[in-house]
Amino acid sequence: MNRRGLVSTLDAVIFVTILAVAACAVIGVPQIAHDGPDASEICDGIFDARLKAEEVVEGGGGTVYPMADLAAMAVNSGETSFIEGYMDGVMRDAIGDRYGYRIVLDYNGIGVTLGTEDGDPVSSCTREYHVTGGGVLKVSMAVLL
Repeated sequence: MNRRGLVSTLDAVIFVTILAVAACAVIGVPQIAHDGPDASEICDGIFDARLKAEEVVEGGGGTVYPMADLAAMAVNSGETSFIEGYMDGVMRDAIGDRYGYRIVLDYNGIGVTLGTEDGDPVSSCTREYHVTGGGVLKVSMAVLL
């Protein structure tokens, strides 16, 4: 048996192992875990938007409103069918079919719940948006699994 060849091979294996460990320490190991959609990002994306009324309400015209104003108007008037349809489309695009959602809108003491009550929360948030006509729209959003 050739001892020099065995020692050289063992040295090479140890050297490559040390290099691999050093590279992982310097570069880092990417985190693969994903906990699901982030409710706070989705909520801010939806309610910070400005939309033409016709995008949400059929025959709503071309006037541009903050989404918080349109949602507050729906809650205040009790006519929530247009906001339910709009939110369902936006949420389906944002979270896909794997997740569900629950959104609670509260304006001037009137509350409306959109989405479903079923499922365990993966992510949730509560936000307040100032409405142009006065008052605050409180939004609680949960992404459900």
